[in-house]
Amino acid sequence: MRALILALLTALPAFAQSPLPALPEADRPAWAAVGRINIAGYKDRSFCTGTLIAPDTVLTAAHCVVVDGAPRDLARMTFVAGWDRGTLLTFRRIRALSLHPGFDITGATRRAGNDLALLTLDKPIAQRQLPGLPPRALGDGAARFAILGYHRKRPNVLNGRFDCRWLARGRDVMTLDCAVIAGNSGGPVLMQTGDGWRVVAVAVARSADENGPGAIAALVDAWVLQGASAGKQPTYTTTRP
Repeated sequence: MRALILALLTALPAFAQSPLPALPEADRPAWAAVGRINIAGYKDRSFCTGTLIAPDTVLTAAHCVVVDGAPRDLARMTFVAGWDRGTLLTFRRIRALSLHPGFDITGATRRAGNDLALLTLDKPIAQRQLPGLPPRALGDGAARFAILGYHRKRPNVLNGRFDCRWLARGRDVMTLDCAVIAGNSGGPVLMQTGDGWRVVAVAVARSADENGPGAIAALVDAWVLQGASAGKQPTYTTTRP
């Protein structure tokens, strides 16, 4: 018995640090609204994850779409929906980039809770082709969460877990017990509601404390909800020529 307990304790850290596992192939089409954001052109392997939250709007992490104190070149960025080992549902170029008004683009005083960005697509994606995942405020009460995304160890398939628990919550951030790695940035934290799965936060960083490795996520706020609403424009926009 003692040997068994020791074996389990030894195995736990390795499991906790494992990246998000690949979703079963049959389940991936249902989550095609979670796509890969190629941020530096097709010849560059740099990418993050983003979520279609309205026909022409993708939610992601702000740090993914800035470099050296300025927005990245929008002409080289694309949102690829349903990317799965060389096949895709559809893709769009990026027409505009909007950073959360509290995000410090210089990085001098950057806070995880403001690490949010909205991308405006060059053409809307029809609802009948790909329903988005609407955002909502987290609210109160305990719940199980999911984290989805692409990452560097399996960049060509969608990965995720649906058994994440929140460990801590602040005014604009939450910490979950599901480990994330490079590429997962910008991926959605989902909560199941009576209306289906809703995006309540965005993975922005890794955490490592007494609870073990996990994910730090920026909570959906009024700025995100306004940007996802038809006819309402985000406050800071860099428009592609």
